[in-house]
Amino acid sequence: MINTQYDYKQIIKDIIEYLKKYTPKNSLYSLSIVGTLADPDHPLEIVNDIDILYIFEDAVQIGKKVRIDTNIYKSVVDLNNAISERFSNRVEIIPSYDCGPFKPIPEKNRIKIELHNLVYTVNRWIREEPIFLYDRARYFSLLYGRTSGSIYNIDNLSEYVVIRDLFGIDHCIQMIETKSIKYCIWEPDPNDESTMKIGVREIDLNEKSWENQCMLVELIFYGVIKSSVNSIRIYTKEVNNYKKDCDAFFPAFNDLESIEFLEVILELKDKYRQGQLTISDDILLPLSERSISYLKNLKVYLLEKHKKEHSLKPQKTCGF
Repeated sequence: MINTQYDYKQIIKDIIEYLKKYTPKNSLYSLSIVGTLADPDHPLEIVNDIDILYIFEDAVQIGKKVRIDTNIYKSVVDLNNAISERFSNRVEIIPSYDCGPFKPIPEKNRIKIELHNLVYTVNRWIREEPIFLYDRARYFSLLYGRTSGSIYNIDNLSEYVVIRDLFGIDHCIQMIETKSIKYCIWEPDPNDESTMKIGVREIDLNEKSWENQCMLVELIFYGVIKSSVNSIRIYTKEVNNYKKDCDAFFPAFNDLESIEFLEVILELKDKYRQGQLTISDDILLPLSERSISYLKNLKVYLLEKHKKEHSLKPQKTCGF
């Protein structure tokens, strides 16, 4: 049961209002909330992840180089520190700047709010992977400026990008198999101290620890659920919250082998996020194996579906 000492949903609203009011507007094109909390009716969890999408002007205006002004990035960090200081007497605030499937570890009856800062420049946004562009440009709550989709967007997803993109099906299989997570961060540009560039990091989860087990289970949840919702979005051409998209997935993919595993993952994720599931090797080992099998089945299903649909299209012919 969630501790109800404070009105945590109101605290989340207050934090979002603080972001709207105090995020530095210098060089800022767009500010929005994406992910689950773009829906104001999303239920309270033990860990509540506020995904904050910023799109700033590029520090380098010529060409397509992805660089952000160091002072602008520092202003985002300062903003997060101010939010933590303002609200930490009522709830634990955890700022995060890593772009990857990371979540704070749930603790029963202890509410946490993660400020997940998705900091982009225009050039970085334009070069983002299609599955992220498609999602974040369509499911959002705009706080300031232009919508991200008006800056750059794509019309649809394809089986190819859902399988082959960064954090697509193939990449999720690889990360679960190797127990490693690749993610992006902003880091100082060694050639120009006034700017920062994107760096790629990797976390090895093979060393046995409580933290690594929790990161691995979050990776499994992410890989199975995100791959499933991306798959249904190919055909519905809509982006909704993940539960609604999963509801659409089940009847559309009802002949997918091991489809029932998605239901298992959804139930386990709910229990875990409410602090009601203890992670152990007894859970992780079969969960890892089943998730890999599910994702491989989903990949084959998408490829066969693509082949079948394209073979049924009428061919152009010459004639009178």
